[in-house]
Amino acid sequence: MALLIITIVGSMLYDRFFCKYLCPMGAMYGIISKVSPLKITRNEDKCISCGICNKNCPMNIDIANTKQITSTECINCQICVLSCPNDSCLQIKHGKKNTNPILATSMIFMISLEAYL
Repeated sequence: MALLIITIVGSMLYDRFFCKYLCPMGAMYGIISKVSPLKITRNEDKCISCGICNKNCPMNIDIANTKQITSTECINCQICVLSCPNDSCLQIKHGKKNTNPILATSMIFMISLEAYL
């Protein structure tokens, strides 16, 4: 009962409170995000500072002021990359190579699906 009350009160005060602070799967995604070979990078020269990436990020990460997303809260949903009006600003890198966001999301989905089987 105490956990339910904490979750309800926390959700009233913070966006995605349970996902960020209490969810065990969120902790797993945080670990995976740290060791993932896929990283979202922002090209500062091509960024037009529109802030759309920040508005669309479901985890409220400050993408517009970061060169590379290293936050454990990033769940690699690729919404920031897909919503960016400048195609060459936010990129998903695998090492030094660029990766298509749809391909990266598909790979993450397949790996997650295999973990459940």
